[in-house]
Amino acid sequence: MLKIALTFVLISTASLAYAQKEPFEITSEALEISQQKATAVFEQDVNAHYMDATLNAQKVVVYYKNDGDTLATNSAVQKAIATGNVSIIKGKDKATGDKATFDINRDDLVMEGNVTLTRNGTVLKGEKLTYNLKTGDVNVKAENTGRIKAQFGGKQD
Repeated sequence: MLKIALTFVLISTASLAYAQKEPFEITSEALEISQQKATAVFEQDVNAHYMDATLNAQKVVVYYKNDGDTLATNSAVQKAIATGNVSIIKGKDKATGDKATFDINRDDLVMEGNVTLTRNGTVLKGEKLTYNLKTGDVNVKAENTGRIKAQFGGKQD
């Protein structure tokens, strides 16, 4: 099947530190762009790369700043929402969950639903995970169950 690739150049006006971002590259089997909604919907075998992280999902909806230009001319990506067998790999870290929302301006990824993070032999499980792609900081919450499971070393289940 024909793969569609689209690279978004990320430019944030939030602060000088975020004046120029790395490219956000996505490939998928299908793509639908809505200039009116300022969205790009990637479906079927979606693979995205940002910084040194890779995201895989069945669907990714990218929301971009619509300043009247076409999508191909340096439109600033605001956020991306991934659903369906979501996994993120960054270095030796791997996170999986039902849904992931990526805030481009903050380099934060929020995963929700059946979240598992594996890092250096440690496994963390919860309902919601916030992961900063720049710092590697992680926050895990168990909103519905009230419990977080952490397993350090040994055989992982």
